[in-house]
Amino acid sequence: YDCFTDSIVYGNNVSLHSVDTDSVSPSQLQKLDKDGHYFGVYFPNRRSTLWEEEENTWMWIFPFVVTVIVFSFFAYSVWVILRQRKLSEMKNDFIGNMTHELKTPISTIGLSSEVLCDPGIIHEPERLREYARIIRSENERLRTQVERVLQLGSMDKGQLKLKREQVDLHNVAGDVLGHFRLQAQERGVTLHTDLKAAVHTVSGDRVHLTNALMNLVDNALKYGKDGGAITIGSTNKGHDLSISVSDNGIGIRKENMKHIFERFYRVHTGNVHDVKGFGLGLHYVQQIVQAHGGSVSAQSEFGKGSTFALSFPLA
Repeated sequence: YDCFTDSIVYGNNVSLHSVDTDSVSPSQLQKLDKDGHYFGVYFPNRRSTLWEEEENTWMWIFPFVVTVIVFSFFAYSVWVILRQRKLSEMKNDFIGNMTHELKTPISTIGLSSEVLCDPGIIHEPERLREYARIIRSENERLRTQVERVLQLGSMDKGQLKLKREQVDLHNVAGDVLGHFRLQAQERGVTLHTDLKAAVHTVSGDRVHLTNALMNLVDNALKYGKDGGAITIGSTNKGHDLSISVSDNGIGIRKENMKHIFERFYRVHTGNVHDVKGFGLGLHYVQQIVQAHGGSVSAQSEFGKGSTFALSFPLA
């Protein structure tokens, strides 16, 4: 090492006992013309490296493992942040939809009540009956929406209790279509049945099974076209009973199909309030069917309609 220039003037290995070097003969060594201003550095284990010494391999493995762990935690943190952001957006959508859904019937009930407070309405029995019907209908709508939220809360806590009995799903299908017959007539929608199952009795909770079918028919009406058709069908497949609800409505895009059973998820159709709902219906249907040991599937073609099939083990 040259102390004047602060630089290495010769970098080859020189033996302490001779002028032999690794690759250069003594005559080719650089001439040192500044006596007393050089010093040498001696490395006794000059042939050892981190790669050659087995015991030093851990010096590379340890930082590598730490780096992998740090990167994994970073990736997990990013995933959690994105997931929380998605859940936050879904929660905000749910709150907005719930506010709208509850506000509308409350306003309708309030206006109808004001009309009924008019003393002169007792002389108009038809008008009185109509406003009483509106109040009853809107009250039922409120009750249904609140029950859906409470039922989902119970299922999330594992508190869902099924009151099992022998349920004839063909009878349930008839009751469900009867419930929606008036709404269907107002929109010119035709309700059909195609019940081909020879065995159509399952062990289950009649109330929840009825609600599940009502959710599917309700969705078919909400997303269907005026003058369209809705069909409830049934078939036996082995030891299972399959009951389906089909419509020729707007259908669902392929990219949305994988999300339709998620809680609070709603397929955007322009104005989010054009179609009423909390995004709980299909999630509720899936939970109820699975609680009965069955499965639910969906097929849809955008612009042509959808079919939802519920499969239950026979009683």
